[in-house]
This record gives sequence, C-alpha cells and structure tokens, in this order.
Amino acid sequence: HLRYSLQTRQGGQSAEFSIYSENGTVILARKVDYETDIREYNLVVHVTEQSGWLLSSTARLNVVIEDHNDNAPQFTLSEYVRNQPVAEDLPSDTFIIQVEVQDRDSALNADIDWQVSNTAFYIKPFSDSDTKRAKIYNLQRLDFEIPQHTYRFDVVACDRGRPSLCASAKVSVPVSNVNDEKPKFDQKVIL
Repeated sequence: HLRYSLQTRQGGQSAEFSIYSENGTVILARKVDYETDIREYNLVVHVTEQSGWLLSSTARLNVVIEDHNDNAPQFTLSEYVRNQPVAEDLPSDTFIIQVEVQDRDSALNADIDWQVSNTAFYIKPFSDSDTKRAKIYNLQRLDFEIPQHTYRFDVVACDRGRPSLCASAKVSVPVSNVNDEKPKFDQKVIL
C-alpha cells in the first residue's frame, strides 16, 4: 500500500496543486492564470510504502502553464480622432492615423489582425513582429462633401487565438476643402 504527498522544491506545501494520497493523482487546488501567476511550478512527489519497512522514493514534477486565449484585445482609446484635417486631394496610400491595442495573452493569442469598416481606407500593422499597433491609410482620394466633412468608421482588432476575440474602436478623419472644382453656370445661354 502506497501513500503519496506533494511539496514544493523548498519543502513547503503548494498552494496551487494537491495530490490524492491513495493514488498519486495531482490536481489543481486553485485556478492558475498565465498572465498573473508564475508559468512553471517545480514540485516534488513523495511516495512511501506503508509496510513495516516504510520504504520511500521521490520524483520531481514540473508543471508548465500554457496560455489560454482568455483576454480580448483592448484599444488604448475608444475613439481615434485625427487632430489636423487631411486635404481632400491627398494622394492615395498616405498615412492618416495610428491605432493601438493591448492584449495580455501571448503568442498567437496576442497577434492581431486588423480591419476597417470604410472602403476609402485600409489598415496595416507596424510589422510582422509588432501587430498590436497599426497605421490607417487612404485607399483613394477623399471627398470634402461628406456629412460634417468627416469620415467616421470603425476599426476592428481580432487576435489569432482559438476562438478569436475581437474589439472595436471609432475613427474620425476630418477633411479640408481644396479648390478643385471650376465654377459652373446654371444655364448654357444667358440672355
């Protein structure tokens, strides 16, 4: 008949794990969080034979915590507003505004894919290694004659975890007028 016990490598009791003394099954004693707890636990399992000889043995047990996609991206601002208007004749592919998210997860769970809801714009991450920040560019010439002379649209950030978690924020881009239209007469013939 064997009896099992579990200790930390320092000889104390583990607050995170416990063991069934009859069969040696190790279980979680409390929920662990990849983002706030340590990521590797070094434990020692003791097994003692319950005969008259009380023979025993020990083994090291290393428990590595893996990240679970439990944190959605969070934008650093709820609305991104360009302070200076952009000219309506701005060339295509011009940088307009930068957006940024934070994600407490790691690896693919924190890599971000971006989208914008207005087809006059597109978005690109800073780089393959820095996907939490992105730049928005104009895809075409803009139009001053839109309501309030401002483009308003959503930007969406989704992580690459399974399942993917998403967040959105608002973007406002004011447009300034450019003298790009010739005057026109109301009638062809003036009497």
